[in-house]
Amino acid sequence: MKKITAVLLTLIMTASMFTACGKKEEKTNSDNMQPPKYEDVKLSDGIIAEVSGEDITVGEIKFYLAQYCESIYSQNQMSEATAEEKKAFWDRDQDGVKLKDSFYDNALDGYIGLVAMMKTANEKGIEVTDDEVKAELSQDGMRDALEHYLSTYGITEETITSYMKKQMTYEKYAQQYIDNDERMNISDDKIKEYFKENYIKAQHILKMTIDKNTNAPLSEDEKKAAHDKIEAILKEVKEDGKDFKEVMEAETEDEGSKSQPDGYVFKEGDMVTEFYEAAKNLKDNEISDIVETSYGYHIIKRIPLDIDKDLEANKDNITSAIKTKAFQEILKETKDKMEVKADYSQLYAIEGILY
Repeated sequence: MKKITAVLLTLIMTASMFTACGKKEEKTNSDNMQPPKYEDVKLSDGIIAEVSGEDITVGEIKFYLAQYCESIYSQNQMSEATAEEKKAFWDRDQDGVKLKDSFYDNALDGYIGLVAMMKTANEKGIEVTDDEVKAELSQDGMRDALEHYLSTYGITEETITSYMKKQMTYEKYAQQYIDNDERMNISDDKIKEYFKENYIKAQHILKMTIDKNTNAPLSEDEKKAAHDKIEAILKEVKEDGKDFKEVMEAETEDEGSKSQPDGYVFKEGDMVTEFYEAAKNLKDNEISDIVETSYGYHIIKRIPLDIDKDLEANKDNITSAIKTKAFQEILKETKDKMEVKADYSQLYAIEGILY
């Protein structure tokens, strides 16, 4: 499955938008929470989008969605969840948009990016032959993976072959051009500058308003109990002067906080918007009032960054963030050169993927 999901992981790192904890992983469009909406037109049946004359079929997007969905379920330990639990997950609101809508929109945007890269590669004389695709699909382990998608989602061999040809063309292009772009060359000075300008550090205490296993909303009585509890905790850390870290370790329902007691180090886009904005607006060592997000009720304490220690501990993530930003610039430049049309009615009509 490595080859099948390679582009998914490169172009749609937004799968982390759907993780169960308050902290998100890096995602390719972290500076823009939602992908662009393309010109919405009625296209021929079976065609979801056109990228400068190159068709994107319903089957290709369905295959892409299936991979993306399975990745999200794996991240959230939801592979064995019931249909009702999965529906509750996708009906959740995040940053003002239902997760289901974000899922479909990001998948389409990611695949449009893939096709735009492929067309640019073709313009530069980079091609992938049918024999190369056939050889790739015949590799050990690939057949079983493909049979899964063929049987589970009704995706055709022709669709998979078309998908793989686009992906393999993109990979050739990335190796020859994107990897060698000056913006992808990350120096230590650039890492330090980016870290100082973009990252903050915070601890938080969370009382959840969703079920930690299924992500389904708690009952109104349970939410009220959570709010009453967080109000009592707020009094302890603000009025009674109790040590924030000690209270956090005893009370928080965020397992991530328990494993990172010194606090999260993050930038914009790594956390849900309400959390990030609240933390950003605090002074060092200041404690927030109650902050509500789609995960529950938080009390946040901003912690001073240790430029050397925190940078070193997060250097890989910072480097990845800089490269992600550079890649997004390259991807946007590529897509902006294309004429893109999309048929959102056909996109949203795709069924049989989520549950």
